[in-house]
Amino acid sequence: MSASTDYLTESVAETARALGSVEGHLDERGFSSVLKRVLEANPPEPNLSLEWELAPRLRGWHGRLGGFDLALADGERIDSVVELKWSGQKDPDIRACAWDAIKLALTDAEQRSASSFMLAGAPQRIFADELGGGALFKDGFWPSYGVFDDFAKEFAFWKQDVKTHPAAAPFSFETKLISTARFVRPGIHEEWELRLVKVSALERIVDFTFDDLTQKYRLTYGEEGFDDAD
Repeated sequence: MSASTDYLTESVAETARALGSVEGHLDERGFSSVLKRVLEANPPEPNLSLEWELAPRLRGWHGRLGGFDLALADGERIDSVVELKWSGQKDPDIRACAWDAIKLALTDAEQRSASSFMLAGAPQRIFADELGGGALFKDGFWPSYGVFDDFAKEFAFWKQDVKTHPAAAPFSFETKLISTARFVRPGIHEEWELRLVKVSALERIVDFTFDDLTQKYRLTYGEEGFDDAD
């Protein structure tokens, strides 16, 4: 594994311990703050720097895409990018990870980062519920059109609610569970878990188009997509 992968893997257990002492309501922003404190207290190797909300530039995405929650940079080279998800009161499931999975798979396919990860915190029952997004946080192979279809309701909402949306993705991608750590939150009587998964593109990039009639993304056959990064 790379130095940044080792660093992120080691940080999962430390972050879980820190989360186990946080009382009261915690949302994704609070989760990000806890992670930031842990990482800044245990910085990576001198050649790596922590970057927050690093703005991506993806050819296969329309509009201005939101920044990566976390990145590890080696000078001007992006070594790893990480997207965060948290099971909060407003969004108890983690189905929104589908957006991140497609974004990270495209990032990997366009070679914008050496490695791409998702890090999520949720009760164990959420990870066990494949319909709640948990399936993307274990080892698996995913055709992108299948993810667009399985999470069609979410992608249709995002298509209308935000000005940015995917126009391409690798034909398929892989998720690999890298690290996991369990913890119990004060006053909450169920086990929680942090999971770190790596997202890797498997095949070439293909174009997708949103069909207004079916309210789903579909493959745009006959087009080559974006084969090479700038």
